[in-house]
Amino acid sequence: MENKSNKKNIPVLIVCVILFVVFFVLQRIITKNPQLTGFNGIIAQFHVMISVILVLTNRKTGFITGIVLNAINLVNGIMAVVMAGQKQALPSLAISVCTVIIMAIIYNYTSKNDKMHDELMEKYEQEIENKRILQEKDEVLSYLAYYDRLTQLPNRHLFMENLEENISQNKQCSVICINIDDFRRINDIYGITTGDELIKTYAERLEEIVIGNDFVARITGDEFAIILDSRESNQDIINFVGQVQKVFNIPVSVEGNIVGVSASIGVAIFPRDASGAEEMLRCSEKAMFMSKNNGKNKVCFYSPVV
Repeated sequence: MENKSNKKNIPVLIVCVILFVVFFVLQRIITKNPQLTGFNGIIAQFHVMISVILVLTNRKTGFITGIVLNAINLVNGIMAVVMAGQKQALPSLAISVCTVIIMAIIYNYTSKNDKMHDELMEKYEQEIENKRILQEKDEVLSYLAYYDRLTQLPNRHLFMENLEENISQNKQCSVICINIDDFRRINDIYGITTGDELIKTYAERLEEIVIGNDFVARITGDEFAIILDSRESNQDIINFVGQVQKVFNIPVSVEGNIVGVSASIGVAIFPRDASGAEEMLRCSEKAMFMSKNNGKNKVCFYSPVV
């Protein structure tokens, strides 16, 4: 933002100084010739106009320059009256003094106006910056409301919205609940950082195998869920689940440690097993717990007797 109080227009400054000097010389010539003294008033008006232009176009620099020029004009006028007795130069002395007063008034007014303008612009830009920061915070909060910070996968909230949309359209779909076996033990042995890296790696691998309208999310710390869109048979679902198992059966290298895990998987099918989103997720989790109870690293389909 330009600070108007420091405004400078050097070309105009130079032209004004040259014109002032030219008229100053003409005034000195006219003062010595009584027959031309009538032009003194015209030249004085030009001096006033040039001085005002200096202040308006160059603010402080113009004000100081104008004072210097008018001071020189005033000193020369005094010398003309005192030493040469040229009383016709007296009006120009008064005009020089009045010009300085006018310049001071204009400079004071423009300085206050410029300061007010600068303060308003600063406040405006600060408001714009505050608005941008708030907008960024809103975007971050909106993102965090629907996405997991660690894996960047959709979170439970977005998963449930997607599942509810599928169910509302009466689309056949399956929910696959995946829980890493003995994940707490991995954290205890290798540390939380290693555990986080494992979660991120498996999240990336799961994203690679979901296609089309399939949807993967991180539900809790070591639990993922997938909405499997329109698979016609149990065998299609089993084939996909086989890909999921491969994701977790491949060891991961983290900070020099080769970590291998397994996962327990539960499957629920809409509309066979449940009619609502929350119920569908609960059914898939019950099937997943059945897998854990049966020795882990297994796939179980939901059954009402679970």
